[in-house]
Amino acid sequence: MFPRALGTGEYVRRMVAGPSFLAYFLQELTVANVQVALFALRRCPRLNSMIVAVPLRVQGDLPQTLLATTLTLMPSTVVMGFSPDRRTLYAHAIGTTSAQAAHDSIRWVEDRLMRVLGSLEAGA
Repeated sequence: MFPRALGTGEYVRRMVAGPSFLAYFLQELTVANVQVALFALRRCPRLNSMIVAVPLRVQGDLPQTLLATTLTLMPSTVVMGFSPDRRTLYAHAIGTTSAQAAHDSIRWVEDRLMRVLGSLEAGA
């Protein structure tokens, strides 16, 4: 009722972002599964396979683990690891039109995750 007086504005924002992230993840998971199934059913699929390096904005073990797990659960993207300083994520992607498209897709997931975790935990 009084979010500013009670300091609940950030809490409410994060609680709204959680279901939004879940809906986004389920949508992307469905689309990626259909895409991979179509690749498997084609006689000679043209797979654009690439490895991309994405500078990370999220910091800390929990946010980076959640990002890597989310990306790996989505078919067509597999997280290979992090740089030694944990500021860069390396991922293998198939089915994207370019390395920039794969990079943008990973950034989009990172943006959504940062909304859920909040700026303090995500290191924004």
